Amino acid sequence: GRIKAVYRATSGLWDGTRVKISGSAERLTFRDGLINREVVNESTIAEAEHPFSYANQKPSHLNSFETWQHAAASESENEKRNLSVALNRKLATPFIPLILVLFSVPFAISIGRRKNIFVVSYAVGIWLVFTGATSFFEQSGQGGLLGPIAAIWSPIILFGALGLFLTSKIKT
Repeated sequence: GRIKAVYRATSGLWDGTRVKISGSAERLTFRDGLINREVVNESTIAEAEHPFSYANQKPSHLNSFETWQHAAASESENEKRNLSVALNRKLATPFIPLILVLFSVPFAISIGRRKNIFVVSYAVGIWLVFTGATSFFEQSGQGGLLGPIAAIWSPIILFGALGLFLTSKIKT
């Protein structure tokens, strides 16, 4: 259940049944609504499972399968939503270069007909809008305004359609 003590130490080693803290550590204990602080030396804490195994649970440290597993096992709706957004971002990332190509081709072909600086600045501007929209949609997904799939895939689909439209308008 409830947290009874928090230890702050420079190092700790789990040996399978307990955590051995070497050197001095600060221990905060909670009793009757009060926090007691004390310094302990060479302490051990009984732990049935590895307390440091969840230290790298950031979605960026997990592969797609591990992210999916953590999202499925999570009891927190906020964590489940954030992990689902991260999973969809991992799945959508390979499509981002395709979107870049769909925007680059029309501008690369039209360089000969217009001033180079105009075409390049227009392409960079659209790419910045795409990056901003992707970030906005992702934040909306993490905040719960959009579902994880809609949050990640909507800008890719919208800008992909715009890129296809621009590509189809190329005069050859």
